[in-house]
Amino acid sequence: MDFSNAFKQYWPFLALALWFGYKWWNARKVAGLLPELRQRGATLVDVRSAGEYASGHAPGTLNIPLQELSSRLGEIPKSSPVVVGCASGSRSGMAKLLLVDNPSQHPHGDFSLCDTGLVTDDGHDKLTFAGIGSYRSALWQNWRTVIPENDGTRSASPRFPLAPLLRHAMGQGLVFGVHHRGQWHDIGTPERLAALDTQMQTPHQESS
Repeated sequence: MDFSNAFKQYWPFLALALWFGYKWWNARKVAGLLPELRQRGATLVDVRSAGEYASGHAPGTLNIPLQELSSRLGEIPKSSPVVVGCASGSRSGMAKLLLVDNPSQHPHGDFSLCDTGLVTDDGHDKLTFAGIGSYRSALWQNWRTVIPENDGTRSASPRFPLAPLLRHAMGQGLVFGVHHRGQWHDIGTPERLAALDTQMQTPHQESS
């Protein structure tokens, strides 16, 4: 049997099987964590529609349909873990961002990180978005309703900033984050790159 040709012919089916296998494994993993999270006082939020929720849901979950989430964020405790779920996972989170301590050239930060892991555009003690994140493709759905029309959006390959989409998703409670407390350097200018290069070479000079 020619495995190379078989792979070329059937790789879409293999990829689909792997995807469903991952979704099944991930769901089982999350389900296994729920008892411990409940003991820690976690709030379980189901963002499906009221009809979907009525057809079956995990005991003790709070139903806040996705379209109502931005207006009902006050119902979600900010001092305990929050687990957000839906039917497929596409509605329970759009992005996860890496946030860092504010560098000297950006002292006021970008976004706030709640104790629950939610990222908001307002609040105190803002952190800086490191430019690193994981995103669901659904974040870009209907982007034209969020991004104002300009030369970039009218091009064959539209170009536009990410921040408005993130802020829009934050308003719906769909952006999460993590605070990285280790080293991180913003090398957005030649001067900062040169400073980092000098800093990295200094230990080698001292050890020689």
